[in-house]
Order: sequence, then structure tokens, then C-alpha cells
Amino acid sequence: MGICCSLYALSPEQLARLRADPPLIWRLLEPDDASPYLAEVAPPKRVSWLQRLLGRAQTPAAPAVAVPEFPGHERLEADLDKSWDGLRHCIGRCAPDAPDLFAGDGPIGRIEVGYGPALAVDSDTVARYAALLEGVGEEGLRRQLQSSDFKDVYLGDLWRRQGADVEDYLLENFRELLGFLRQAAAQGQAAVICYT
Repeated sequence: MGICCSLYALSPEQLARLRADPPLIWRLLEPDDASPYLAEVAPPKRVSWLQRLLGRAQTPAAPAVAVPEFPGHERLEADLDKSWDGLRHCIGRCAPDAPDLFAGDGPIGRIEVGYGPALAVDSDTVARYAALLEGVGEEGLRRQLQSSDFKDVYLGDLWRRQGADVEDYLLENFRELLGFLRQAAAQGQAAVICYT
């Protein structure tokens, strides 16, 4: 168990659509299961205890709601597992003036998708952060891993161990993040961040 971070790329238009209609976040996160989305937009009607007692309880009909889709080609995904705060800390120390990608550019509604609501990241933030990571590079990240104290950082005890396995874990997830941001920035895409 622990807090994992996932990122999803999508067009700025689709991000605007999510911001205007937050229940759509479930169609991005659970594209093969419409039930979380339907539960948000048309929650099932409750049957009172009196109706159940008198035998008049009927199963409510499924709501007649169109289930929107997100284009599959826009669903580029990155799974950073539990490395996100170690990455945030090391990247922030390499580039102190950089925006905090992991804080996003604001929540998408109030729908809990794990640990809080999903966070929107505008396409210009994605592009700036992708360019920033090119300058940080693996060597900069490695230096920060070796010299930081990681106080108040999620999994700080792990990062303080500084063994080869810890370095490999951080760098592997750095490559995952950089690849995701490169591809999203090249296509002018925005992103959504979820902590689960």
C-alpha cells in the first residue's frame, strides 16, 4: 500500500471538457467501466425501508445517460508508482524556479479519485516541465539523490538509503516521466494527475 501517482495525457480541449464536467474523469480513468461515471451523474434511487417492508421495492431502471468516450490515442499514461515525491524533491532542488508539476494547475472538481480529486496540468505547463527535465538530466537527479536529506518527503527513509536499487528506482521513474512529458509536449497535450 502507499500513494501512487499516475499521469494521463489528453488534448487541451478534452481537459477543458473535464473541467466543465468533472464526472467525466471516470471515463478517462476507467474507460472500460461506465459504472463509476454513471454513479456520479445518475446515482441509483434508494428504496425506503417501508417499501422494502411492504414488498413494494423494485429495482430502479438504469439511467438513460449517454456514456461519453475519450479517444484512445489521447490516453497516453505514465505510472510513477510511489516515486513521485522523491522525483519532485530532486527535480525541485535541481531547478528551484520550476513550477511544481505534481501539484498541478488546479483540481478537476471535487470528485475523489483516490487521494483527493484529479489535478489538471495545462499544456503550457507540460511543455515547460518537459524542457526543464531535459536540462535536469539523470546525472543531476543522481547528485540530488546522494546529497539531499529528504526530510518531510514521502518515503524519505527509502530515499535516504541511497543504494543502487533506490537509484535505479528513481531513475527508472524519471525516464518514464520524461518520456511521457516529451511525447505529450510534442503533441501539444495537457495532462491529468491522479494519486491513488
